Amino acid sequence: MTICIGIKFLSGVALIADSRVEWQPYKKYSDILQKIYKLGKNSGIAFSGDIYTAGKLLVFIGNQISDDDTILTLKPKLTRWLRFGYSQLQKNRARKVSFLIVGIETSRKSLQALNFNKGYIIRYDSPKFDPIIHTDKCNNITCFDVIGSGSVIKDELRKEFDDLINFSPFNVGNQLLVFMTDVKSILNKKKILNVGGLLQLGFFDSTKCISMGYSVKTHQGSKIIEDYSLEFRNGRYYQVDKTSNKELKLNYVWEELKIIEDTFKY
Repeated sequence: MTICIGIKFLSGVALIADSRVEWQPYKKYSDILQKIYKLGKNSGIAFSGDIYTAGKLLVFIGNQISDDDTILTLKPKLTRWLRFGYSQLQKNRARKVSFLIVGIETSRKSLQALNFNKGYIIRYDSPKFDPIIHTDKCNNITCFDVIGSGSVIKDELRKEFDDLINFSPFNVGNQLLVFMTDVKSILNKKKILNVGGLLQLGFFDSTKCISMGYSVKTHQGSKIIEDYSLEFRNGRYYQVDKTSNKELKLNYVWEELKIIEDTFKY
């Protein structure tokens, strides 16, 4: 089970995702799955749903995509790739999945219009994978979408996001960290226990992908009982426990597929 959030700011677009993977139908889970990946030049993708189906489709996309692909070139390709990849799965393994794609338009036309950061959030749901393009349905300042089991708190998250954009004096980086705190708070308040692990964060502007790390401390009186961080190095997220000086790398989805196949003969 999962929560993935796509957000558009004036200066860029972001993805937020949890780290939980549940191995169906075995009712076992872990909190070490990487769910945010860079696509092409300056776009990103996150997913929710069946791990086997999502993993196979991400591997297929990875074999088709070019490093020069942008959100504009990806829009017409992704539906075709997802439909074909889904059709190649055995019927009993082609299960429900959703993807959020974010990216920034960097075309000459956009620059000439002084619209330096026309961002997109595009959603694709199985089995048809017709694109739902959120930039076409909102103003060009902010857009917002949520997929996964955590989407039940979408309305609460939208309110927190709007308040943050309208009233927060912080820059985008700090706004995202504040919003992630809001996400965890609402998940705990609503007792949504099937979303878990540290939240991953990736931010994309017109020139680059910035996968952001952060630290969290939990106090009991004056004593620190938890001190951990999520760090991003060379394309991978790491959970770092600063109290024990131990770190745990999050698995890429294709690594997780190998674990599932070896462990459960999936």
